[in-house]
Amino acid sequence: MRRISSLTLIVMPAASVLAVTVLVGCCGAKGDAAGPGAGDKSAAAGMGSGDKVGMGTGESITIGKSYWHAGWKVDLTTAKVRASKEDPAQSVMAIDGMFNNLGKDDAEPQSQLTLEAGGESLPLDDQETELPQVPGGGKQRGTIVFDLKDPASATGATLVVGNSENNQATIPLGEGGTGALLTQEPRSFPLDLSGSVKTTGPTGVKTAVTVKGAELRADDVRRHEESKKDTFFLTVKYAVTTTYTCTCSPMWNPADGLALELPDGTTVGVDPNEGLDDVVANTVSGVSNPDLKTRFIIKDPTPGDYKLVVRFQGKQKAMPFTIPAA
Repeated sequence: MRRISSLTLIVMPAASVLAVTVLVGCCGAKGDAAGPGAGDKSAAAGMGSGDKVGMGTGESITIGKSYWHAGWKVDLTTAKVRASKEDPAQSVMAIDGMFNNLGKDDAEPQSQLTLEAGGESLPLDDQETELPQVPGGGKQRGTIVFDLKDPASATGATLVVGNSENNQATIPLGEGGTGALLTQEPRSFPLDLSGSVKTTGPTGVKTAVTVKGAELRADDVRRHEESKKDTFFLTVKYAVTTTYTCTCSPMWNPADGLALELPDGTTVGVDPNEGLDDVVANTVSGVSNPDLKTRFIIKDPTPGDYKLVVRFQGKQKAMPFTIPAA
């Protein structure tokens, strides 16, 4: 094919230039009259000029959401699409956050982490993820990283925390996230309950319980574990006072002294995995033992009418209360 020299271009006849101009103008006018052109996919989809289909390398979104899981509160700040440090040809999503250790002991987050993006479940990139070792009650920054198959799917991604057998938290990362927001934030609510049981006679013993409040949560803070799917931990906060005339020192053990009646009429005992913090080995007659906490495992959904039952030597007293809907 013969090349046109620069000289030939300069002296192109005016009629030819006019024909080209008319042709271009005609096509533009046709596109305006019929709506968006075939190549303008965003306009055809009804998207504004500022809307975006996906995220490019180096772009980030602000998350500003938190989740509670396995004894941690994690404040997610931003998510950024960037090249992998291990393989520059691989795109990754790096999610930054502040990891708050709610327990008393040093720990590192161990929750299973999955990214739902583009209709697939993407596993954690263990090599690039940086999760901190945090002192009990402290907080440190960390980064969660996933390899992306399609960076364009990042704007609709949802972070899933926890495995399917236990309670999970789900966090849509951007405004286009397709998953439901489920933070598993614990709920505290006040309770004003009191009840007592007693035996009579020369060795009479009276056990009185005063309930101060309760907390409902989906994780075990001390063990950094989550509860099983469709169950929650209900922790009751209370004081117990034992009054007696015998020459003895009765022990308060909530495993023997407390039970919980559920809305369906069934009764459950104290969670056997809670520990012994609420056991009082040697009670002093008439002296209150405050700030005790006893935990029960209840079903989800949780709203309904309950009864906390105090028991002692075959006698019992029920204290009704209601857990409201969230």
